[in-house]
Amino acid sequence: MDNTSPRKTFIPQVDGRALDAIKICAALFMVIDHINSTLLDSTRPEMFLIGRATFPLFCYAIAVGLMKAGADKAPAYGLKRYAPRLLLFAVLTEPIAQFSRDIGPTANVLFTLALGAAVAGLTYKMRDWQIAALSVLAVALMYLPTPIEFSSAGVMLPAAFLLTLRGHKLGMPCLLALLATINMGGFRELLADETAPVFAFMLLVALAAIVPPLYIIRNVAGLPQDGRYLPKYFLHIFYPLHILLIGLYARFAMGMSFSPF
Repeated sequence: MDNTSPRKTFIPQVDGRALDAIKICAALFMVIDHINSTLLDSTRPEMFLIGRATFPLFCYAIAVGLMKAGADKAPAYGLKRYAPRLLLFAVLTEPIAQFSRDIGPTANVLFTLALGAAVAGLTYKMRDWQIAALSVLAVALMYLPTPIEFSSAGVMLPAAFLLTLRGHKLGMPCLLALLATINMGGFRELLADETAPVFAFMLLVALAAIVPPLYIIRNVAGLPQDGRYLPKYFLHIFYPLHILLIGLYARFAMGMSFSPF
């Protein structure tokens, strides 16, 4: 069931070099974030905040792919093509992630994106109350430990971007709620420390996940919508490659070690 509203959407749909520009921004922010978390032991909050724009931009790219597939093909495309492809890369990347980063039992972000692609495509067949219930549940479950990065809100975020691109009336409310909470799972332990200014930093993190991604998406729309800057599977290769290079530098140049669990 396609419950798309005819009104103009706040989030533009881009393609070609404009979409590649978004992917390049996401890759740059991701490298900054991983340098901070791996090499600098997460001691640079400004680098952490920059990194909050990475995942939303990846989710937007997934939503654009499903949007281009169309209402008839998107459910099958998300479930049978997009998700399995991401899942394959996720499985291949996991040994590299465990070798190169101290992430414990948390699986790499490609698993989250694979689940997100499947859920996003299925929203074409959902009723409004089902979409709203899933979004509320995703936010509510963020404070429970999960084995994937960005947890339940991360899984639902590509769907929220897709709904917004379609002009669905639930799109922007779901998108803003999920963007504000996708990083909140990391604050579970800090919330127990009454002396730390946790809530002020949580607000900054929420704004960092909302404002820069939406600003970038809206402002690259003026770039050419044809051609490519990047090869088709650039990000699929770049993600494990940059993690491996940072991990090798950490281990052999800085003498660091990482425990897989």
